[in-house]
Amino acid sequence: MSKLLDRVETLEKTLEEMAKAIQAIARCVGVTEVQEEMAKATQANMKAQVEAGLKEGQIKPAEVVSENGFVVLHEKTKDGKLVLPGRLQHPLQAFDEDTRKLLVGKKPGETIELPNGTITIDEAYEVVEKAAQAAPAPAPATKRTKVKAN
Repeated sequence: MSKLLDRVETLEKTLEEMAKAIQAIARCVGVTEVQEEMAKATQANMKAQVEAGLKEGQIKPAEVVSENGFVVLHEKTKDGKLVLPGRLQHPLQAFDEDTRKLLVGKKPGETIELPNGTITIDEAYEVVEKAAQAAPAPAPATKRTKVKAN
């Protein structure tokens, strides 16, 4: 157990050092530039997740956002500034009820006005329900041994 605690402590120290290094880089390069680069990486990762979901048949494109949907959107502030990471993607059920009501029935490209800015729907998907599992195949026939009665 002490080895595990030592490893956790080492990892915590490493993370602290990495955070300091990132902060130093941000000061040198500029916080905005670092945030934008991190947002690009996050967006690429999110896009890859959607592509994997499509390839694996977990989601399929939809014309409108549905209750059983998965939505990709972006948010802007009142002054039109993109809220980083610039891409949000969630099953509709992850949103609160009021937000779900605003999104259901909307098409990609539509923008919804909010008190603090806007959200624009970029992509809409339907979550594919898993098909009922097939019944297991019957066991192969076996040769029965006849027992003679005495």
